Amino acid sequence: MFGLENEELFTGRRTELQWLDRNLYSSDKDKIITICGQSGYGKTALLKHWFVTNAAAYEPIWISTKDLGPRELLDEIMLSFSAQRNTLNGQTNLVVIDDAGSMTTEKQQSIKNYLFSNRDIDTTIFLRDTPSNMLARHLEVGPLTDSDARRLLLKVTPPLLFAQSEMLLQEAAGSPAAIIRMAQHFADMYSVPLYDLPGRIIVPETQIISTYQPLIVAADSELIARLKKEPSAVHSLSPRDFEKMLAELLQDMGWEVELTKQTRDGGADILARRNSEEGKVLCLVEAKKYREDRKIGVELVRTLYGTLCDARATRAMMVTTSSFTADARAFEKKHEYQLSLRDYMHLVNWILKYGNAKK
Repeated sequence: MFGLENEELFTGRRTELQWLDRNLYSSDKDKIITICGQSGYGKTALLKHWFVTNAAAYEPIWISTKDLGPRELLDEIMLSFSAQRNTLNGQTNLVVIDDAGSMTTEKQQSIKNYLFSNRDIDTTIFLRDTPSNMLARHLEVGPLTDSDARRLLLKVTPPLLFAQSEMLLQEAAGSPAAIIRMAQHFADMYSVPLYDLPGRIIVPETQIISTYQPLIVAADSELIARLKKEPSAVHSLSPRDFEKMLAELLQDMGWEVELTKQTRDGGADILARRNSEEGKVLCLVEAKKYREDRKIGVELVRTLYGTLCDARATRAMMVTTSSFTADARAFEKKHEYQLSLRDYMHLVNWILKYGNAKK
């Protein structure tokens, strides 16, 4: 099949994927579809992602005009079509013409007529920057939503660069290609490796803990006393108050805690230390105050693990008011001696046990 560079970086586009489901799974014949959007918005990545997730049903002929030879465009497309069709033994009913922005409406019409003259072909998709005047089903691909842009930035940006994230997001304006390029630019500027795929743990060389400048904060034991009566009220806390409460809970368990200055995702919110007969232990604790229905995925857990490796701490722990996805739990199992994930039920148990050791 066609190349799938960085498929794991694909993020969001739920509405567009649903549109493709409705239109590509329809039984209509001789469908013409145009997918338009500015360069860098991910038109090609969107369509390739759809084909990957529907691989059992579809194997398209994919023709990029940038890869064609010097002959007349229609002749080149006919040659490429015939060659790929033979490779697939005729087992396809769909053709994609990528980089079709330079084609006139008349040229697209000629290509459509040629393709539909083959009885097996019933769908042709044109990818271009601007719409054409040809009668077709039209999908406009715009910038990523703010939440999806942040998710993509999290996948490609190491923790050391999170301070630049707001500026990166503003400058990229929702363009996936711009987010990745700018993250690479800042990574090069600061000599920090880019997280080019979420499956890889790439550790920045700069020491992480030294950049935190830990600040000891007095926690509020009265708050926890109130939460004992109504543990679900933890969801009404601000993220910073949640961190303070968690620091108090850990201190109650016998840890020496330092609450760090507020940072973006990817760093430790609390440094928890303990001396034992086996030696000193440093646990990096990241607090995630999320809604109950918002599960934490493996990307955030991988990022915390990367921070652990860089800081050369003993362990890392993520504590949340929600829960974790199956992929996140599988990653925890793989690194069970270095990584712990604690969800809402663990948190309630800690709240209810608070103060017992002091009695």
